[in-house]
Amino acid sequence: DDIDDEPRFKYSTAELADSPRNTTCCIVTMCILCIIVAIALSVTAVKVAQKKDEERAEQAPAPTPPMPTSDTSTAGADLFTMTKEEVNLDCETRDQICSDTCSDFTCCDPMMNELAGCFFGNREGCLNYARCHIQTSGVEKPSPNINAICSTSSVANDPTLCDSSCNKVKCCWEDDSSCMDRSFYTCVDYAICQNLRGADLKVPLPIDGLEELCAETATGSLTQGGRCETACAAAECCWDPSVNNCLQNNFFTCLLYEPCGQLEIPQAFSVVPEPSVDTSVVCSSSYRA
Repeated sequence: DDIDDEPRFKYSTAELADSPRNTTCCIVTMCILCIIVAIALSVTAVKVAQKKDEERAEQAPAPTPPMPTSDTSTAGADLFTMTKEEVNLDCETRDQICSDTCSDFTCCDPMMNELAGCFFGNREGCLNYARCHIQTSGVEKPSPNINAICSTSSVANDPTLCDSSCNKVKCCWEDDSSCMDRSFYTCVDYAICQNLRGADLKVPLPIDGLEELCAETATGSLTQGGRCETACAAAECCWDPSVNNCLQNNFFTCLLYEPCGQLEIPQAFSVVPEPSVDTSVVCSSSYRA
C-alpha cells in the first residue's frame, strides 16, 4: 500500500511552468540564433555577388585606350573673325594695317605640325585670311580685274591677259614644279588662275558673299539656305564620294567653297609620319654620291 501512494514519476515539470526566467532565456537565445543566421546569409550573399562581378569583369573585353587629342580644333578660333573681303581691304598693300590684321596668321600653315598649327581646326577662318601671304611671300595681291580677265569665258576667248596676270604663280597648277606646299595661301589668293588649266578644271570661282550666305543658313534662314545650297552646287564634285570626285584637280577652287561645310581634307601629319632623318640631307645628290 505504501508503494501505491508514491508518485509514479520521480521528477515533475510543474516547477518549470512556473519559472518566467527560463522562458525569457529561451526567447533571447532564439532571437540571437536568428540574428546570427541572418548575418551569415547576408555575408554569403555579398560574397557571391562580388564573385559574379569579378567573373564578369574578367570576361569583359579590355577598354580601348582614348586616342591622343590636340587643341587644334579650338586653337585660333577667336583669332580669325574677319571676312575675306575685310582682310583683303586691310591688305591692299604690305603696310602696318595688314601686319596687324595678320599678326596671328602664322599658325594657319597647313604643313605645320597639327599640335602647333591651327589650320585644320579653323579652315574657313584661315582661308579668309589668305591675302596675308603678301607679308612674307614676296608676291603682290592679284590685280583688281583678275576675276574678269580670268573668268572661264574670258580664258576661252583669249587667255593672254589672264596668263600674264597669273604668270608669277604658274607653279600653283603645274604638276612638274608645284609650289603648293611652300606657297599655299598665294595659290589660294590666285585660285581664279586655275581657269588656265582648261579642260582639267570643273569648278568655277564661288559667288561673292558665299561665306555670309551660308553663315545665315546655319542660323536657320530657310530662304538663305536655298541660296546657299544653290551656290554650293557648283562645287559638288569637290566632295563627291564617287570616282567623279574632282578635289585633286581643282584643289584651290574647291577650297574656296569651304563655307559650304562639305569638304573633307585629311590632316597632312595624320597620313604620313614625320621622317626620322633630315630628308633634305640624305636625299641630296652630294649625299648619294
